[in-house]
Amino acid sequence: MLLVEITRAISREAEIVIMDEPTSAIGEHESHILFDAIRRLQKKGVGIIYVSHRLEELFGIADRYSVFRDGWFVETGAMADLTRESFVALIVGHELHSNAHPERNPDAAPLLQIKNLTVAQKVHGVSLDVVPGEIAVSR
Repeated sequence: MLLVEITRAISREAEIVIMDEPTSAIGEHESHILFDAIRRLQKKGVGIIYVSHRLEELFGIADRYSVFRDGWFVETGAMADLTRESFVALIVGHELHSNAHPERNPDAAPLLQIKNLTVAQKVHGVSLDVVPGEIAVSR
């Protein structure tokens, strides 16, 4: 249906085409066809307003961006001026920090040790060491 609408816009010589989350209802193959159609429209000078939360799509086809959050305009600019991290920060309103755990210190004392745990007939011989920054399970 989406590709039919794009074809209709081309045949009517539309100057602007607006797409709101167009890939949410199509598969990967159709998405490639869509992106090819978008690039052809761009070459013809057609303006494309493409609404998406899929960053890889935006970085793949967009020249410029505008971010709105909670119904308010935040910023507009060139995609080439953004990193993935800075774009996400604009979208969510703050920088995201890595959830990476601290490096495991092999000399750190375990916070918890379980050796050969057996519970009824469901768990047999499980050993578990919990050390700062990591959980290591062995059987």
